Amino acid sequence: MSLNENYKGSLSLSNWISAFKRYTSKIFKENFGLSNIWQLNFYEHIVRSEKSLELIADYILTNPIRKNMVENWKEFKYSQVCI
Repeated sequence: MSLNENYKGSLSLSNWISAFKRYTSKIFKENFGLSNIWQLNFYEHIVRSEKSLELIADYILTNPIRKNMVENWKEFKYSQVCI
């Protein structure tokens, strides 16, 4: 499943994300017995500035800290810095 110029479904981001969630939920349930892996909605925000992008990235990186999984985001095994 990819979102590109060849995508034949509805071109709205909301519809694509909904389809992606259904697809991945089915795969996770079939392969791992996991259900309810997604929250009901998603937060949509247009990034209009470098500062806005930095704030969003910081929020994402610090999610494991807020959930008391690690004390520093660099300790979370799924965090990585891409340059």
